[in-house]
Amino acid sequence: MEKTTLTSDPLFGRFAPILEANGLRIVEIHQAIHGTAVNLDVYVINNGKETDSKDCDEAYRLIYPLAQLDAGPLRDVFLTVSTPGLLRTLKDPYEFTLFAGRGVRIYDSGRKANLDGQIGAFDGENLTLEHCRMENSKEEMGDVVIALPQIQKAKLEYVWEDAKDGN
Repeated sequence: MEKTTLTSDPLFGRFAPILEANGLRIVEIHQAIHGTAVNLDVYVINNGKETDSKDCDEAYRLIYPLAQLDAGPLRDVFLTVSTPGLLRTLKDPYEFTLFAGRGVRIYDSGRKANLDGQIGAFDGENLTLEHCRMENSKEEMGDVVIALPQIQKAKLEYVWEDAKDGN
């Protein structure tokens, strides 16, 4: 996996502080300009609980006026705010900090295997995978440290039986 790029994106810098002050965090953000149209797609999570449509509505309410101001009077802004999904493929190392404690499946090129576990500490260079086990194995390997360049793919895993509220 490559080094983080999300936090260096100017759009992230523009909107993240406003959302974070309201308990929301940006997972992904994209902008496309086509003539007079500005399409802005934002994926958010709620810092303290499962993200729902109210969180998306709140993010929309906070972002839209600024996006409209940035676009100027001659452009139309089309904003979409949504959740990243339960089984998200992690695209940026920054996401390891957002989803700490969540289940994940990682393909480790050093071990040439899929590893399942919980996202632990991430220092920007190494990820600690807690309660780690090899794919299709019941035997736990304990905590495993994986260097960022060895992570070829990382995907959140959602175990329905582990849902806290039964949904």
